[in-house]
Amino acid sequence: MIMNEIKINLNDFRKFNIEDKKILFPILKKFNPKLSDYSFTNLFIWSEQYGLSWINLDQKLLFYDSQRDYCTMVIGMCNKIDISIYLKISDEMIRQGKSGNFYLIDLEIVDSCKEDFLKYFELIIDESFSDYVYDTKKLVELKGAKLAKKKNLISQF
Repeated sequence: MIMNEIKINLNDFRKFNIEDKKILFPILKKFNPKLSDYSFTNLFIWSEQYGLSWINLDQKLLFYDSQRDYCTMVIGMCNKIDISIYLKISDEMIRQGKSGNFYLIDLEIVDSCKEDFLKYFELIIDESFSDYVYDTKKLVELKGAKLAKKKNLISQF
């Protein structure tokens, strides 16, 4: 499928199964998106919970989150955004009764073409989707109010 001739049908999106790793992993590895949400393991594990499905558009991956009614960024575009691709995907999803919205787009990629994006989309940074890193020593000790909830969860386990 040529990206300029995008014809997306929700029925063409596939539910995740473990055999998809042989298709998805090489593309994810080659383009190495910086967001942990785009690891095959995360996609596979959370696919049932969030109603994630995927489609291969000429070696470019698009994921759809049916719970939130969002598409993800297109994986496989050499970390560049062709705004016309996003417009076509958005228009096609809206035509099928969906929001046409996107999420989990790498901030560096958005920044590289922010002016083009802002012509057509509202950009919102949602900190609840931000990755987080904990200091190993702090996790071992679990001291302080910030980690009290983690300590309680471990105690309950």
